[in-house]
Amino acid sequence: TIESKATASLPASVMNLSELNDEISVDQLLNSIGRTYLETPSDDSDASPQQLYQKSNGYTLINPTDDWFPGEE
Repeated sequence: TIESKATASLPASVMNLSELNDEISVDQLLNSIGRTYLETPSDDSDASPQQLYQKSNGYTLINPTDDWFPGEE
C-alpha cells in the first residue's frame, strides 16, 4: 500500500466567462491581462499605471493577426 501525504483534492465550480459577460472575447481578455501586467509595478514605485505602461521594460502588446503580420503562420 502506498501512503500519500498529499492534500486531498476538493471539487471546484467552473464557469465560462461568457456566462458572466456574453460580449467578452478571447482577444479582449488577453488584451486586459497584458495591459494589467504592463501597468503593475515591479517595485515600490509611485508611478502611475500610464507611466508604468510607457516604461514596460521592453515588453509590448502585439496583435498577432494577419492585419499586423500578413503571411505569418
